[in-house]
Amino acid sequence: MNNLRKLLPVLLLAFVAFAASSCKKDKIEVSQHNLWFGADGGSQTIEVTATYGWRIQENSDFDWFTVTPTSSDENHSTITINVEPLDAAAEGYRNGHISILSPKGGAQIVVLISQGEVEFSSIYNLVFGVTKEEQWNTDYFGLMIEDSYKCFEFDPYDTTTGFWMYFFEDSTGVQVDRYRFDTTEYFRFYYTYDIATRKLEYSFQLEDGTIEYYNPTIITATPDLFRFEHEYKPNYWERSDMKKIGTIDPAKKAALLNRAVKKRKEAGPVFPIK
Repeated sequence: MNNLRKLLPVLLLAFVAFAASSCKKDKIEVSQHNLWFGADGGSQTIEVTATYGWRIQENSDFDWFTVTPTSSDENHSTITINVEPLDAAAEGYRNGHISILSPKGGAQIVVLISQGEVEFSSIYNLVFGVTKEEQWNTDYFGLMIEDSYKCFEFDPYDTTTGFWMYFFEDSTGVQVDRYRFDTTEYFRFYYTYDIATRKLEYSFQLEDGTIEYYNPTIITATPDLFRFEHEYKPNYWERSDMKKIGTIDPAKKAALLNRAVKKRKEAGPVFPIK
């Protein structure tokens, strides 16, 4: 009986430890959500943190890169992506992805893999609409994000909501907002693009006379999809994927620019980097 009494605390602690471990949330995190390779290809690594290990979902659509290993039981491990050289003459740019899943599929992370030059000129005189916007987290670096910066999902073909971006060939553009207070607002912006660094810089003028600057990294710039890295959350996509919804009518360019005389009221959320 005395031995049993001595064992009871040990058994209780073992039970609590087992219960705690069985309640851990199935979760996967990666050090990068996108990888870009030059035309020569090469290798890059991603650090993976997973509650119960992970596995790569099989996908035969992308035969120009390999992933090793394809699974792990470790909580912390490394994935290596090897990309083959790109025939720039035949194909100037290509992109794919890998899906990293927990063993039972309860958690999933997608990593985009792209290769080759991103020719921003391919989106000149095209209009893009939002296909998806993420709902922002409630904090960034421990600071609260105001509700006015939270985003929702839009259909680019629904002309009653969302926002569109028109990119003209002379470094000017117009953003059309159709989701604030059931009104339509037109804002002019100016942009430049550095193909060597894949940096897009664009700016809006605010009502108080100051200039609001953005300089995200371009991930994809094709006639079908315009995607750039998140301005405030590194290694995530920008709030939106922009899908081509039409070609700009030259006759309407002046009308769009004339409407875009209104200045933006506020800048985006700016947070100190800790």
